[in-house]
Amino acid sequence: MYVGGVLARVVVGAAAGALLLAGCTESVEDASSGFCSNLDTLEAELASLESLVVGDATLDDIDAQREVVRDAYDAAASSAGDLDEAVSGEADSAYDSYQDAVDAVPGDATLSEAAPQYASAAQGYLASLATIAVDAGCDTSS
Repeated sequence: MYVGGVLARVVVGAAAGALLLAGCTESVEDASSGFCSNLDTLEAELASLESLVVGDATLDDIDAQREVVRDAYDAAASSAGDLDEAVSGEADSAYDSYQDAVDAVPGDATLSEAAPQYASAAQGYLASLATIAVDAGCDTSS
């Protein structure tokens, strides 16, 4: 299963929810377009994180890429605009679940110990993100 793509969509969905709560006034079409574009960026950063987890990276490398993913999530959140509140709630919940799972990895874990937990967190998040992307009207054909 390609974890990066789905995880990215989940993060972007969470971003859309955050902006909904902020009360932005741009059109839904514009909000969806910007959100989906930032979702694509987030997806690419998640794919990079996934390749680090299954590769020979250090935990420091993975932590650094998690920060890049967080920044991509923040960008998606700021572009979400006036998307549906239900999508926002789904996105927030999915991101929180992902973050809780990743935060549960002990700081002193080796990469081989942490990798299954990261992979499981990413797979769950990607599954949620796929649903959120459809709900937000993103093109999910890629």
